[in-house]
Formats: sequence, structure tokens, C-alpha cells
Amino acid sequence: MKEKSILDSFLYKVLKYVYYFLMTNLLFLLSNALFLVVLFLFPLSLSNILVYSLSLIPMGFSISALCYVMKKLWQEKELRPVGDYVYGYKLNLGITLKFWLLQLGIGTVFLVDVLYFLDRNQTIIAVAFGIALLINLAVSLAGFPILTTFEVKLKNLYIISFYTWGKFFLGQCLNLMTILSFGIILYAYPSEMFLFVFSISGYFVMKQNDSILSYLNHQFSTES
Repeated sequence: MKEKSILDSFLYKVLKYVYYFLMTNLLFLLSNALFLVVLFLFPLSLSNILVYSLSLIPMGFSISALCYVMKKLWQEKELRPVGDYVYGYKLNLGITLKFWLLQLGIGTVFLVDVLYFLDRNQTIIAVAFGIALLINLAVSLAGFPILTTFEVKLKNLYIISFYTWGKFFLGQCLNLMTILSFGIILYAYPSEMFLFVFSISGYFVMKQNDSILSYLNHQFSTES
């Protein structure tokens, strides 16, 4: 009987994925070091919102890189964590910056409104702006996977993002619930989840987006 290679063993595959998730997560944290410094030094309040927003500017490239790496891991089952992350970070730099600055700006305005009206006990208005903030998050969630797959203009990116929400509503809701769920888990168990939560949540989102991106690729191929 032919001996089974250690490279084919279940333990090796598990350890390989642990390495991929850990390295990608560390790269994501490293590329968002500015935000982490601000997070530890400044409490989240109205007076510090601008500081937080400025520190989040590099995160757009990091999210793009994370989406690219996790999409590759799902499709190819192999990674060069550092090389692939750097490639994904530089991918479509211009449109990524425009899209993220716009999303970040809109999100900041909505967050300021939420905190402002909560501070004045106007809960209903605060909830309304909270829903608007959630919609803004939903658009970002749809847009970044598209950015890592296609070269599109900013206007078309928004059109396609809203289109995917209409066409794949349940799938996009699952993505949104995934992000919110991992966010809650991170809040509840920060020390245990900090080293893996971003890469694992990104993996599940890109796994769910695989069918959506395949559909869009087919549509674009047919039109061209």
C-alpha cells in the first residue's frame, strides 16, 4: 500500500490554513497600525471623530488586499501571504482610494449624527441615521469584492454594488450578518479572536461572493 504523504494529511492542511489566516490577519493589522494607535489613545467620541476618520484612510487598501487574498485562498487553496497581500493592496489603487474616501466620508457623517442625537436622547432620529450607516456599510461590503475582480469606474462600481444587492439580496444579507457577527464576537472575546477574526470573516465573505462574482464575470463576458 502506498504511504500517504504528510502533505496530504488532514493535520497538515489544517495547520496550513491556520498559517494563512494568521499571516493575512497580521498583515491586515500591520497595514492598519495607524488606526490601532488612535483606537488605544483616543476614546470614541464626537470630539475625536475626525481623528478616527483620518486614521481609517489606509484601511481601504487593506480591505481590498484582504478581499483579494481570501478570494484567492478560496479559489486556489494556496497562498503566498505576503506577496499576495502586497499585490492585492496595490490593485486598482486609484478607484479604491476614491471609493473608500467617499464611503468613509459618508459613514463619518452618519456616525456623527448617530452620536449627536443619542447624546440628546433623540433615539428615533439616531436609529434612522444608524440604518443609513448600515446601508453605507452594505454598499462597501458589495463594492470591495468587485474592486478586487474587475476594473470599473466609480459610477459603475456603485451601480453594480446596488445591482448585486437587488439580484443577490439573501447572499448579501448573509455577508452583512457575517461581518456583524464577527464584530460582536471580537467585541466579546477580543484577546482570543484578535489574531484571526479579520482574515476568517473575509474568507467567509469572499466564499459567499464567489457565485456573485462568477455571475458578474459571465455577464461582462457576454456583453463584451
